[in-house]
Amino acid sequence: MADSYETIRTWIIRGHLQPGQRLLETQLAEQLGISRTPVREALRRLEIEGLIQFAPNKGAIVKKYTKEELIHIFNLRVLLEGYAAEQAAQNCKEHHCEEIVSLNEEFETFFGIVKSQGKLEGHVDRFVAINEKFHRLIWVATGNPQLPVMLERIMVIPLVYKSYDQYSYEQVGNSLSAHMTIGTAIINRDPIRAEIAMKEHILAGRDHAFTFLSYRQ
Repeated sequence: MADSYETIRTWIIRGHLQPGQRLLETQLAEQLGISRTPVREALRRLEIEGLIQFAPNKGAIVKKYTKEELIHIFNLRVLLEGYAAEQAAQNCKEHHCEEIVSLNEEFETFFGIVKSQGKLEGHVDRFVAINEKFHRLIWVATGNPQLPVMLERIMVIPLVYKSYDQYSYEQVGNSLSAHMTIGTAIINRDPIRAEIAMKEHILAGRDHAFTFLSYRQ
């Protein structure tokens, strides 16, 4: 079931399955080369995660969020990720600090590639991977096992709308700068600065996401 869950989840996040699209168990089973049972279990798991919903007379469909729902999600993320950054600055271990430095160095190298090409196109998946790894590292560094569980769900939903695809290389640079500021604050054990920097970072992503959604409508 894990493989089918991960595959369908990736298809949704990467836009191969669009919000509002109907998901047929038989079709998915054929595409994955498995029986319908693990597909059905994977869909139930994705329902819990908030990526799909079961609608009367339609079965499973990729969940389509309204702007108001996305505002609620981003508001929660601002509060929870700000708290996570603050807690990480107080509770992180030395190996967490080393990983933060390593990830930001990787991000800096990546940005050099994007800047040389003048666009993010062709590198979105790597950008998303670096970004997710950085945020998850901070969640773990808090020492609070409940935070990653709560944040995992609300972080993945905006990815479905693929706003990162419209990032310019300048916006990638702004994201790198934010990660550097957040990372430095955590390493320096500055919880207030870490919290503020994280909140500003999430709000910037929110503003871009809503501009992108308005552009698509």
